[in-house]
Order: sequence, then structure tokens, then C-alpha cells
Amino acid sequence: MKTITDFFKTQDHSRPRNTGVRAAAAIILLMQLVFLSACSPTDEELQSKVVAALDNDTRLQVKAKDGELTITGVVPDNATRLRATKAAAATPGVKKINDQIQVPPPPLVYTLPAGTTVRVVMLDSVDSTVNRVGQTFAATLAFALTSGDTVVVPEGSEVLVMLTETRQAGRLQGSSLLELALKNITYRGTTYELYSSMVTLAGESRSTQSAHRIGIGAGVGAVVGAIVGKFKGALIGAGIGAAGTTAYQMSTRGPSVRVPAQTKLDFTLQDAVIFTLQPK
Repeated sequence: MKTITDFFKTQDHSRPRNTGVRAAAAIILLMQLVFLSACSPTDEELQSKVVAALDNDTRLQVKAKDGELTITGVVPDNATRLRATKAAAATPGVKKINDQIQVPPPPLVYTLPAGTTVRVVMLDSVDSTVNRVGQTFAATLAFALTSGDTVVVPEGSEVLVMLTETRQAGRLQGSSLLELALKNITYRGTTYELYSSMVTLAGESRSTQSAHRIGIGAGVGAVVGAIVGKFKGALIGAGIGAAGTTAYQMSTRGPSVRVPAQTKLDFTLQDAVIFTLQPK
């Protein structure tokens, strides 16, 4: 038979002691949680810290929620993206990063060589009597510019044509003249300078017209003299007729050269043009 002493010896006297240890550990853990909670930044504070760690990069947007970050935006390459995520992860208080940063595909580069024909449709008219050297005129591509089977710049793209030379025919000789060249082409918001051959448009020679008209005037004068009935009168009449036509020629200049709207002109590129396009 067990005695009362034996009974007490068999009891687990450590239980109260273990319970106390556990209670103390629980209290310490709770205090740590309270301390950490008090020290943890708010979502706004964490967001500000991460933005600062990213050097206030305006290409990136940061949102924080309970220590988790969502980073969005577009950067030019993967190296920039990696630097951003590393800087964010190293910020105290960040528990998780949702990386939604986008890196666009590399641009496509096309070269149109010298010798390429560029046909345009004029939207503005050009007149040798009105327009001056250096003025530009709106036009569009009459057909697409291609590289192999790829359309680089589509039909209808905006083109500027520049007046490089103009000359109005004189009173007695010479002819009116216009010289045009390509200035630039605009596509997807980028303007590319063009260096092309010139298109020259010349009117009829004024000297040819003068000789023709003076000859007609002299003939009419001779007829007038003949009516008077004297050969000398015919000679005088011829002189009067010529002088009258010459006076007319002196008072008017030669005909102008005009390029109406919707005129198609062909130019040739003198230098290669490089187009850098983002994939659609």
C-alpha cells in the first residue's frame, strides 16, 4: 500500500513551473508584437520610403498595403527594372513585392537607302509669282515607303516640301522657274529630315514669246501701212506695230509657273534615312 508520502513523490511538480514559463513567454511575445506594431511604418510611410529609395523615379508608381508593395510603370530595360525591385526590397518594413513593371520590346530600325524614290501628292499649291524661297508646303506620301516586304511609312503620311529656288520671267527674256525639294516627313509623332533631289518646273521662255508677239505686231503694222497705199507707209507701219508690241512686252512679265494642289511629284533621296519605330 502506498503511503501519502509516496503519493506526493509521484506527482509532477514541474507542471506549475512549466505553466509559468509559458505564460511568461507569451507575455514577452505579446510585448514584442506590440512593440513591432508600434514601430512598423504605416502604408503611407512605407510608400514614401520606397519612392525615395527609387530616387523619385516618375516612371514608377508604388502602392503599399500591410507591408506588401505593388510597383507598376514602364522602364526602358530589364536592368532598370531589377534595380528598382532590389531597392524596394531593401526598404525596412517591406514584406512582399508585386512586380508589375513593364519593359517594352526593343525598337525596330529601318534604313531607306539613297536613291529611294519618294512620290508625294501636293496639298498646297505653289506659284512663282506669290511664293518665296524657304517656304514649305504640305503634301502626303502617294505610296508607302517600304523596306523589303515591310511597310515602314504608310501611304498618306505627312510630308513637307520646300521651295528652294524661284524665278519670274523678265519683260523681254527668260522663263519663270520653280525648284522644290523634300524637307521632312512625320510619322508616329517623330519628324525625320529628308535630303532629296530637286524637282524643277520651268515655264515657256519669255524670249520665244516676245519674238513671236513682236513679229505679229510688226505684221499688223505693215498691213496698216499697206492700206495707206505706200511701201514706205508699210515700213513705218511695221515699225509702229513692233514698237507697240515691245511696249506691251515691257509692261507685262512672263507667265508664272504654278504647281496646283493634288499634283504628284517624284523626288529621289540623296542621303539614307533611318527610321526608329516602336513595335505596335
